[in-house]
Formats: sequence, structure tokens, C-alpha cells
Amino acid sequence: AAMDYIPKIASEYAVDPTNVVVIGHSAGGHLAAWTGMRTSLPSGAVGANPQIIPSLVISQSGVLDLRQAYEKFIGGYAVPSLLGSSQGGRVDPVKFPPTSPYEMLPTKTKLVLLHPEKDQAVPLEMSERFHRRAQETGCDCTLQKIPGEGHFHFLQEDTQSRHLTMAYLQQFLEPGASKKHHERENKGMKAFVAATNDPDILRATQDAFSEKFSLKNDTTSP
Repeated sequence: AAMDYIPKIASEYAVDPTNVVVIGHSAGGHLAAWTGMRTSLPSGAVGANPQIIPSLVISQSGVLDLRQAYEKFIGGYAVPSLLGSSQGGRVDPVKFPPTSPYEMLPTKTKLVLLHPEKDQAVPLEMSERFHRRAQETGCDCTLQKIPGEGHFHFLQEDTQSRHLTMAYLQQFLEPGASKKHHERENKGMKAFVAATNDPDILRATQDAFSEKFSLKNDTTSP
């Protein structure tokens, strides 16, 4: 409902309804991904016939496969509660196809999956499996593994998880930015890399952003 309300307020708040980015963490990552999959819903289903389709979804350790989460008891009774179970946690299997992003692929929305390798709440394997399926179905999907951090580092300010989220967001929005804004982003990304001592983080960051921010030959000076 909130997504489809955007066109009604777009002119009042100078919002471009054709260029919407949705970011979500954990269970919010599930909802963010689901907003990008709604075109696959049959008429009459909750969320069908969307007025807004996100241009980009960034999932932060998202629960992208509800069936897998239910079967492996990831998040406890969160999935049964979400799907309205009233039978002691038992979920009717017919509820998964219109609610689980994994089963709703493919999508035309660009997807970025950020997942820390030490996540103890939502296993990295869920994003890896989703990424494989997305690629098999022809989606534009990027998986960025984050060494050394866990599930809740996205909620802390000075972490690689938070920086990578902002960097992917800036990378997506940058084409419409001014030259001055681009230079400021470039400097900020160089400073981020310069402050990073973990070689795995350095390599991952450089691979993701070297072309956009010209970091290959300058990783030491802010």
C-alpha cells in the first residue's frame, strides 16, 4: 500500500516514481525483495497489479526464501506468523509461491544482495542460493559477501556493511548527479578504502566499485 501511494504524492514531494530504490534488512530484506517481484502475482493476490516497481532493491541479509526459512526454523515462528498460521506454526504450502521472493523470480528489478559471511541469524547460503536462481532466470542480480561481519552490522554506523550499502546506493543514483557530487563520492570511496585494513574487504570493494570510482590505481590516499 505504501509503495502504490508514491504516485499520489510524487509531485508534492518532487519524487520520481520511475526511479524508486527499496532497501531492507533481514525480514525487511524479504519485504524489499517482494516489492520488486509483484508483477508475477496473479490478479486478486495481495500486492498484485502494482502501481510502482522499484528500479533497485538492496537486500541486507534478507530472508529471501520463506519456504527454506520455515523448514529450517530460521527466525523461529516469524514465517508462520507472517503467513497467518493458526495451527501451531504449520504453514499451508500454497502460501509460499506468492510471498517468497525465491519462488517469485524472475524480475526486471535490479537486485543487490549484501550478506555478511559471519551472519548467525540468516545464513549466507540463502542469498547464495537466491543469487544462483536469479542468474539462471536472467535477472540483474549482484551478490556481495562481506567478510568479518555479522547480521546486525548493517544497523551500526561505522561498518563495512553500512558503507557498502551506501556505496551501492550512490553508485545507482550517481548518473544523475553533478560533477561536483561525483567528485565528492569518489573522494569518500577512496577514504573508505584507505581506512580498510582487511584485504578481503579491499578486494571486494575494489571489484565492485573500481570502474565507477577509479580506485584501481589509488587505494591509499583519501
